[in-house]
Amino acid sequence: KGQYDLALVCGWSRLLPLDLAPHMVGSHPTLLPKGRGRHPIPWSILLEGWWSGLTFFRLVEAPDAGPIIWQVPIIIHPRDHADELYEQVCTRGETGVVEVVKRIEAGYPDYPQDEAQASWWPKRCEEDNRVDWTRAETAARLVRAMSRPYGGAWSEIQKAPEKILTLGASLIRWWRVDSWNSHGLIAPPGTVQGVFDEVLYVATGDGWVAFSEWTLPEGHALRPGMRLS
Repeated sequence: KGQYDLALVCGWSRLLPLDLAPHMVGSHPTLLPKGRGRHPIPWSILLEGWWSGLTFFRLVEAPDAGPIIWQVPIIIHPRDHADELYEQVCTRGETGVVEVVKRIEAGYPDYPQDEAQASWWPKRCEEDNRVDWTRAETAARLVRAMSRPYGGAWSEIQKAPEKILTLGASLIRWWRVDSWNSHGLIAPPGTVQGVFDEVLYVATGDGWVAFSEWTLPEGHALRPGMRLS
């Protein structure tokens, strides 16, 4: 609680004491007032599809609701993963910090958020990140959204059609999507098709998803015909 003129809060997900707020500026990786709340980078890929952004705003009692000082849109490309969007946010943030200080020093006015346009995104839990093999594009989008620096989308390896291995010991984590195809059923959804040129193919209800990076539990190997859930 020392003396200061301005403090910037970046990458901090916890609420700060209100007595610190008057001279503090927060940042949030969406185009506020859209996308207030938790896990904005994964949700941007999951829900927005093409656009995200970065906003610097005054801290007030309500989370992510203060007057906007500066914001910039960020394009999400069709194959972008979370780490790539995260890097874009960091790069824009370097510019944003300079612009925020300039605008405050020059006395530019902030502008209030339009509450009629506000939306809230919830905290994601582990079960939210289980891959649904119904649609190729949806499965691929989840993996892209939850890739590093987040915890990864996941599936369970089935030992047999009627039996599933112990949860935790049987999880495969998906980190990188190579490609996907939604032009026809090739096998029951969640069936491993094999590894070709270091790319793993898994069938979906409308095609397949190909992965270039994944993590298997120790002692497990994926074979053609194995089922994932």
